[in-house]
Amino acid sequence: MQDQLFRHRPDQGIWGDCHRTCIANILEIPAADVPHSHQEMSGEEFKAQMDGYLASLGLISLTLWWPKPIDYILGIHRDLNPEISYILSGRTKKGIDHSVLCVGGVIRKNPSLDPDNDLVTPASDQNFQTTYVVPQRPPFISEQDFVDVARSWRRDGILSIEAT
Repeated sequence: MQDQLFRHRPDQGIWGDCHRTCIANILEIPAADVPHSHQEMSGEEFKAQMDGYLASLGLISLTLWWPKPIDYILGIHRDLNPEISYILSGRTKKGIDHSVLCVGGVIRKNPSLDPDNDLVTPASDQNFQTTYVVPQRPPFISEQDFVDVARSWRRDGILSIEAT
């Protein structure tokens, strides 16, 4: 598994690439093959860039926002999806938003170039996020089923959900 190619140093015009490195690790391709911009981008701009790239591969990203502790998130994945790879995003103790690669309930790869860069708190939006790279239009999930699940999770306060 790969480490990220760039440390996050915005004062030097360098934006870290932990998230794109996690995508590359999931896809088992070189991180340099996944788009990256050395500029400040809004969440929407970044998502649009990644979604455009993933769409060219017949994939989409599915991101879930979790207003729950990290141990809860890892526990749910350990119990329900032990073989599924996903990206977990939060904030490091240095206060930087960061992404790591997980499989089930285990953080499998922290792509950081800094040894002391673990996730400790929710991201800047006050939630942890999990991102899944999945095929476009999964044949086994109808759009209505997806909407129904999202509504029940919101109603139960487990998480909020967005998909493209």
